[in-house]
Amino acid sequence: MNNLKVEFLEEFANLNTSYGLGISNPINIETKDSFLKKLFESSPKISFSKNKSDIKKEENTVIIKIPQNVIEDVHIQTKTTKNSFFHFNIIVGKNSKCIIHHELSGKGSLIMSAVDLVCEENSEAEFVESVLLDKKSVYYSKKISSAGFNSKILWVEADFSAKKIYSNITSNLDSENSSSKIVNLFFADNLIIDSNLKSIHNTINTTSDILSKGILRNAESFVRGLVKINKFAKNSNGYQKSDVLLLDDSKAVSIPDLEIHNNDVKCSHGSSITRLDEAKVFYMQSRGLSKEQAQLELIEGFFNPVLQVLSVDRVKSFLQKQIETTAKVKL
Repeated sequence: MNNLKVEFLEEFANLNTSYGLGISNPINIETKDSFLKKLFESSPKISFSKNKSDIKKEENTVIIKIPQNVIEDVHIQTKTTKNSFFHFNIIVGKNSKCIIHHELSGKGSLIMSAVDLVCEENSEAEFVESVLLDKKSVYYSKKISSAGFNSKILWVEADFSAKKIYSNITSNLDSENSSSKIVNLFFADNLIIDSNLKSIHNTINTTSDILSKGILRNAESFVRGLVKINKFAKNSNGYQKSDVLLLDDSKAVSIPDLEIHNNDVKCSHGSSITRLDEAKVFYMQSRGLSKEQAQLELIEGFFNPVLQVLSVDRVKSFLQKQIETTAKVKL
């Protein structure tokens, strides 16, 4: 990769403020180098479902403000045709619930995104991103959230198609009684998955869960998880689990980590790397299913815990259909 491109990726990865990448200010993608100016030559096509929320698009930045005391279901479709960058700023008002499904498709040798999410008091947010890019695309995403008092945040990234996918998700539990769940789902064929998932507990009585479940065929996955309990975050709970199912001699690496600075907490982590259970496949065949049907049933069962966390049937059905389609192609 060009050194200039690598340098820009490193700068992008290190962007950080108290609330992620900067809630009030759109990211300026302009650079002093002509190569990098050409790197993001295309503004992707972004379309939205009609909602009561205030949704504005400013160049490559989309600002979504969910008012107080509402329930919103926002469907965003992004189609890239060239190298692209886009940035979502999302603020969920008090006592509101917002479900956002971001459907990313298209092509481009390098596609990058940033998502800022802030949940105010007593609010809930679900951000689900499904990645269906062409086999030559490299996708790099950075997602950061801040959870207010008694709020709940759910991140779901579902990776199905690209050349390489680099995903960074950080959930900051900044107020009492807040909770977060990070879910990383991938069904990879000829794809490299590199995920860095973090839950940061900054105050008392907070709860987090990190769940990664993936299937590999002729692919590689590297999943790093971190639960960090800071000094003043007593009575907090943090959990993480990583499960990978191999369909061949693919490579999977899982690195769960705990960083604990307070003794009055509960934390756990675990990981597993397995293959399809041939005994179960044989048994299901004896009950009348074909081998392909039996394998598909086991694959759907493997991903079922992920689908169960989703609250909107439309999003659940979309991911279920994509899992079925991908499985039929890969088996």
